[in-house]
Amino acid sequence: MTFEEFKDLLKSEVAARLDDSCEITFREVHKNNGVLLNAMLIREADAPMSPSIYLEQFYREFQQGVPIRHLARLIVHQYYEAKTPRPAPADFFQNYEDVRDKIFCRLVSYEKNKENLADIPYERWMDLAVTYYYQVDPEWINDATIQIRNEHLQFWGIRAEELKKQAMENSMREKAPVCRKLSAVLEAVGEEDGYDGDESFDSPLYLLSNRSKCFGAVCISYPGELEAIADFLQSDYYVLPSSIHECLILPDDGEYLRSELDDMVRQVNETKLSPQEYLSDHVYRYSRAEAAVV
Repeated sequence: MTFEEFKDLLKSEVAARLDDSCEITFREVHKNNGVLLNAMLIREADAPMSPSIYLEQFYREFQQGVPIRHLARLIVHQYYEAKTPRPAPADFFQNYEDVRDKIFCRLVSYEKNKENLADIPYERWMDLAVTYYYQVDPEWINDATIQIRNEHLQFWGIRAEELKKQAMENSMREKAPVCRKLSAVLEAVGEEDGYDGDESFDSPLYLLSNRSKCFGAVCISYPGELEAIADFLQSDYYVLPSSIHECLILPDDGEYLRSELDDMVRQVNETKLSPQEYLSDHVYRYSRAEAAVV
């Protein structure tokens, strides 16, 4: 069965389990780094937004023999899990004053998003780009964001500079950077999962992200953050772009060559990282003497 045939059959099975007022549609969603996903949207009458339910994994499960009826039940359950009792107001995104405090920054690859960047406001940071998104109120839809585009600025009647300033202020206030020893982070994760930490493990690496641990790599672009890390470490250091969500910080004690670190980052990107979470294939070095990334 082709993917298109699967979508049609799945739509019929899902519709049979929903109220007649629900409309089911499909759309292609352009994600970070040029990744294109197919989504099912289930929208109740007059609802301004609906959660996107991505279908690729469901199709793979169908090809492996999972019955379509079971997949339809899972999708309906996922829809009701994402759906909240309080729908978003129909005009919630029309007034900039209503949304400005929930617009934040994220960092993406410039090269892999070059086509998309033509239509959105952004700021270059080295070979990367700081872009901007609106965090949807979780009381309306759980874990949802809206990419800020040039058309939004025109509709709101604001300049890109105003948006960038507001987004950075919001990010630094509500998504403040957190830099911790990687060994301490892994130990805390192990304790949460019920495993005893290995006290003998002491990595020189630090993990830099934000409080929410989502889109935390952008912290390296916060004004003064790189300098603050250098003051804390009292040394030059490397920034290893682990993903769009975090970076690793490695004090430069002369033990590693930059080329070795580049190779390590590339290997992790190729073997461990989701294409959507890719950030960069090479490290950045911060020099205290030059007070800059070199």
